[in-house]
Amino acid sequence: VMVQERTFHDSFDSSINADVDTRKYETTNLLEDTVVEKKTTSGLFGSTFNISNAVLGGGILSFPYAFAEAGLVGGITATIFLLLFAFGALITIVITSDYYAKDGANSYQSLVRSVYGLKVEMIMIISIAVYGFGGCVTFLVIIGDQLVPVVQYLGDADAWYADRKFIIFISGLIFVFPLCLLKRISLLGYSSFLAIVMVYYFTCMLVAFALKGTTDSNGEETLSLLTDYSTIFSETTWWNVSAEFFQCAPIICFAFQCHLSSVPIYNELSNRTPKRMSIVCAAGLTNCLILYTIAGAAGYWTFLCATESDVLVNYDTSNTWVIVCRVGMGLVAGFSYPILNFVSRLACNDFMVRIATAVGSPLEKSQAEESNLRFYSITILFFFSSLLIAMFVPNVNAVISLIGSVFATLFIFGFPGCFLITIAKFKENKLLYKGLGALYIIVGLVVGGVSLTISLYNDVEAVLGNAPTTAC
Repeated sequence: VMVQERTFHDSFDSSINADVDTRKYETTNLLEDTVVEKKTTSGLFGSTFNISNAVLGGGILSFPYAFAEAGLVGGITATIFLLLFAFGALITIVITSDYYAKDGANSYQSLVRSVYGLKVEMIMIISIAVYGFGGCVTFLVIIGDQLVPVVQYLGDADAWYADRKFIIFISGLIFVFPLCLLKRISLLGYSSFLAIVMVYYFTCMLVAFALKGTTDSNGEETLSLLTDYSTIFSETTWWNVSAEFFQCAPIICFAFQCHLSSVPIYNELSNRTPKRMSIVCAAGLTNCLILYTIAGAAGYWTFLCATESDVLVNYDTSNTWVIVCRVGMGLVAGFSYPILNFVSRLACNDFMVRIATAVGSPLEKSQAEESNLRFYSITILFFFSSLLIAMFVPNVNAVISLIGSVFATLFIFGFPGCFLITIAKFKENKLLYKGLGALYIIVGLVVGGVSLTISLYNDVEAVLGNAPTTAC
């Protein structure tokens, strides 16, 4: 619910190289067809793929757990509810980008600078850097969660090389770190296709095992939806009205977070208008909604309240289909780390450039890639600090719940809510836009605040050894 594919590179690459028309446009309604000309274009299908590509990823591993926490109907309802806000946020970003296109707002952070100035952009830069750091920790945790069962099955489960910390350290150092040293991330573009393929494979596998039953990690047979549906339905939690309901919110927000890539994707859309972009966003998010819902329901119905935060942990380690899925998801996470590392490195570099300029000592080379010292210093510090944390994080939900509660809600609710209030001055129905903006901010504060509180509580309990790892 990974924010991890090539559109991350496009977001920052576009902010440097894009050549966009700098006219400012006045629109009178939400989806008025005001065409903005641009040299580099992408059709509706290509843009829809980019949106889907920016959304789909490792976040899908936690959807069965989210449904176990919120209940099946509760989880689906929360998913649709948050998806509608995510869709509205994308359109808001697009419209705001049109109004401030004259300032070269062709990435999320540059849009924030165009609207609110350099000081607020610094908040955005820091948010991107921290969010990227948390995402990178998540990828390393996913690598560990996927490869440990495979290594233990193929070798000696009690051997030193089967230790989770050792596997995370070695796989990160040998496989991930060299990729982070690439100064041009375009070589990893094919990982986008791999991520899409593995998400579909993962979903189909979950559905197949839910229908016919399978063997869980304890060697016990699960129920089959085809023959034991009455028992499964009787044990299904349909709606969980409790604090656990809010535990699914950061998972869903993290999974739908594609807003960092929305501005460059919009800039590349041929004959771009808010209406055409709304079609792109609706198609892309609907595709993700279907996959997330199917995977969440199938995974939950297979293991019910015993569902883990990474559902693949529930399956038998010797199952060939599961081994293939684990290796594939591990590769996706491994290729995704350097892409998100690239984004975070640029954010860290931008922060350093802004600070140096503010204190009167501007850097001669503004790009990190132009300065070997700065490039390698940021990369090494970022990688090894994230690696160290990942080695001691108990599960993927511990990270997703934190960055989803804070930063995903900030990108989906916080800034879009402020944008709505800001662009209200261009609209006839100013009160409507200000009201919608206030609603976004309030919902973001409630969802983020409650989710963060619960996540911190659960993390503290986990450290003390008191927190359950499943919904049972």
